[in-house]
Amino acid sequence: MKSLLPIDESWTVRTFTRAVGQASSILRHNNLPDTSTGAKPFATLLEQQSNLIGNLTAGIKNVGGTELDFEYKQEDQSKAIKSSLADDIKAVALASLSPSGFIQHALTGLFPGFMTIPRALIDTITPVVTNLQKEILDTSDTNLPKIQQLLQTSIPEIQIPSRPTGRVSSESDWYWRPRGEVMIQIDGEEPMEIPAWPSEIADNIAVSWSQEMTTFQFYENQNTFKQSGPRTMNLHFTLHRAMWTGNQDSGDCERLVAYIQSACYPDYNTQASEPPRVLFTAGKSVRIYGIVTGMQTKYSGPIGPDTKYDCVDIDLSITEESQNVLSTQAVRAGLAGWR
Repeated sequence: MKSLLPIDESWTVRTFTRAVGQASSILRHNNLPDTSTGAKPFATLLEQQSNLIGNLTAGIKNVGGTELDFEYKQEDQSKAIKSSLADDIKAVALASLSPSGFIQHALTGLFPGFMTIPRALIDTITPVVTNLQKEILDTSDTNLPKIQQLLQTSIPEIQIPSRPTGRVSSESDWYWRPRGEVMIQIDGEEPMEIPAWPSEIADNIAVSWSQEMTTFQFYENQNTFKQSGPRTMNLHFTLHRAMWTGNQDSGDCERLVAYIQSACYPDYNTQASEPPRVLFTAGKSVRIYGIVTGMQTKYSGPIGPDTKYDCVDIDLSITEESQNVLSTQAVRAGLAGWR
């Protein structure tokens, strides 16, 4: 394993644990999951790391109640890269940092976008190739763009360490293998994996325009923006109770149905009785954060040995509560979620 591991944008604590060997040791080494103030238990590892680094940086800058000023200098980043040429992945990671990211690294020792690997788990450290090292060392410290460009031509390939699930005996087993690809999570609760991709997804956005007559003898109305949304998503899942383990009696299907149904009711722990928020992701195709506005569960045969229907179809509706102020450019930049 290399000294740094790039964080996949879709990883949560649970999916990372299932995907990577020695995950618990790596997470502890990087102070994840983040339990500090403002952390969101449903957030991806990238979001949790960003929150953690932001809190650590703010704490260091305000030690003793005095606001300290840290000025970014290109030559500092260049020198850090040059001193790390014996470890190609670390040199590339340093070169990829933005000015603010480099300041965060200088203050905390962490690499935004990467997880550092405990020394005991590192089995491969390779240097930047010799001729490229010489060219980088000969480049002026103030010419950071050139150093970054040189390293881009030799980015090392990072292999994500695999982890056998130990749950199935062969590729011929027909039932589900946990991959962390389709997830649903209620705020403050452990996420649950859905053992099937939705058979269909309807991603809907309503938009309203006001029509006004603006000038005399202009026979067409002038359209002006009134409102957009809310965005709604309708999902359909076809499940079988044996999909989890190969046996109908595991109880996993019943737990999943009850988990999703629980998001249809408030906890009555606030005066407003706010609904629980949920996060749903389907691989890297779809992501929506909002409230459950409808759920239909359809049971059908055959009847299992425990006198329960084996087939379960779920129709789920989620209405988005956007976490960003949306506009034409914001949606194009991806701030509205995965589309």
